[in-house]
Amino acid sequence: MEKNASIEFNEKQLEINYLELPGSTMILIRDVSVINQMLKAKAEAKHASFLTNTITHELRTPTNSIKYMIKEASYHALPEDRELLSIAESNCEFLLTLINDILDYAKIEAGTFKLTLVNFSPLSIIKKCIQLFEFPVKSKKIFLKLDVSDPIPK
Repeated sequence: MEKNASIEFNEKQLEINYLELPGSTMILIRDVSVINQMLKAKAEAKHASFLTNTITHELRTPTNSIKYMIKEASYHALPEDRELLSIAESNCEFLLTLINDILDYAKIEAGTFKLTLVNFSPLSIIKKCIQLFEFPVKSKKIFLKLDVSDPIPK
């Protein structure tokens, strides 16, 4: 006859297996605290990953839609409006990058992130950053200027 029980003792979770055999009795006591903590952590990580993937997907879809509507509108816009639409499109790209960064962070936490090397232009990134702040700065009548004195590697 086999009987099983779980108890807590001194903040430890113990699993007790009691097995009666003809002529003998065997009792096995195991500390399952670490196993239970690992299972709980795994379940929480899986839940967090699911939430992250779901939330970022729900953000990415409308952001892409807005980005492409802005792009389409810029084809038919007046020249003076194209700059504002370009800034709005850049902000959508920035938001998409942020969403992808959140997904990458979740992959790092889950241990599934794969690093890829890409070539990029630092000056191009700096110009995009300046462009993101161009409109808010103009509306506050602040002058924003990028001055590059030394050559920046390409």
